[in-house]
Amino acid sequence: PNPNPNPNPNPNPNPNPNPNPNPNPNLNESSRNNSDPIGEAAQAFLLKGHAALLEASRAAQDATASLSANLNSVIEENRRRSTSSEARIDSPEMEDVLLSDDPPGSGFGGFSTDVSLADALAAAAPANPNLNPEPVPTPPAVDTTATTLERPPRGELTPPTPSTPAQLKSRSGILLAPHLAELDAALPENLRGGSWALRYSMKRHGASLAALYARCGARGDDAPSVLAIADDEGAVFGAYATHAWRDRGAEWYGGGGTFVFSFAGGEGLKVFGATGADECYQRCDAGTICVGGGDGAIRVDAELLHGRCGASPTFGNGVLTGAAEPSFRCLRLEVWALAAPSPNPNPNPNQNQNQNQNQNQN
Repeated sequence: PNPNPNPNPNPNPNPNPNPNPNPNPNLNESSRNNSDPIGEAAQAFLLKGHAALLEASRAAQDATASLSANLNSVIEENRRRSTSSEARIDSPEMEDVLLSDDPPGSGFGGFSTDVSLADALAAAAPANPNLNPEPVPTPPAVDTTATTLERPPRGELTPPTPSTPAQLKSRSGILLAPHLAELDAALPENLRGGSWALRYSMKRHGASLAALYARCGARGDDAPSVLAIADDEGAVFGAYATHAWRDRGAEWYGGGGTFVFSFAGGEGLKVFGATGADECYQRCDAGTICVGGGDGAIRVDAELLHGRCGASPTFGNGVLTGAAEPSFRCLRLEVWALAAPSPNPNPNPNQNQNQNQNQNQN
C-alpha cells in the first residue's frame, strides 16, 4: 500500500513557475524611471551638505590652530617680559629676599606673577586723564641747585644709622632692611626707631585709591606716614607725609616736614626736602593722589596702575624713578603709619630687682 495519499509528486502547490507576480515587466521599469530624478536630487543635496560641513570643520580647525598659536605667542611674550623685569631688580641686596610666594607683604614674593598681572592690567586700562591735569599754579621756578633743605641731601651724605631700628609690625613687600635703616634715619628725630604699622598694601587690599583712603582715614587720626612705591622697572621711591592720606578734593595740605625719596640708580637713599617755594605737599581726590606742585613729584591714578614722577619746585627733585621718562607703571604700593618709640619706664630692669632684694633684707 502507498503511504502517501497525495498522488501529485510535485511539492510546489503553485502551478505557475514564474515567481514575478507582475505579468507586465515594463511597469517596474517605468516606476524606476519616474522615481530616479527625485532620489538623485536628494542624494546630490545630501552630498553638497556633507561637503559644506567638512569645509566648515576644516575652517574651525584652522581657526583653533591659529588662536592657539597666538595664545602661545602672548604667553611667551609675558614670560620674556617677566624674566626681563626680574633681571632688572636682581641685585646682591635683593637676592636673599626674592621669595616665590610668601604671605602678602613679604619681600618680592611672586614677583613674576605680579609683573604679568600688572602688564595685562596696564595694557587693558585706558589712559587716565587725571594723570595729566592742568598744571597747578605755583610760584616761579626756583634754582634747584641752591635750595635750602631741612636736612642734608641724602644722595651726597650717608644717613646715620639709628641706635634703635624701626619696629615693623608686619613685613614689607617693597622696603628691604637697608631701605628701612636709611629711611628711619631720615625721619624726624621723634619718630626714629618707632613703630611702623601697615595701613594699606596694594597686594593685600586691592589696587584702588578708594581702598587706600578707606584704610588710611578709617581711624580718624592724622598720623604721619611713609608712602612706598615699586614700579615695574625695579625702582623704589616714595614720600614721607606729615598728615594722613584722605580724599580732600582739590585742597593742598600737609606740613613742611614732608619729603620725597628715591632708591633708584643703586646710589642709596636720596632725600628731597621742602624748598619753601610753595606749600603744595599733599593733595588727594577721587581720581589722583599727588605729592608736590608743578608737574608733581609723585602722581598716581585712581586704579594705582599708572603714575608720573615729574620735577617739582616744592622739593627741587628730578624724576624719582631714575628713568628718562616721568611715566611709570605701579607694581606695588604701601602706606605705613608711623608712631614714636614707646618710652621705657625702666631702662635698667636689674636696678629695680636689686632694690627689692635690699628692701627684703632690711
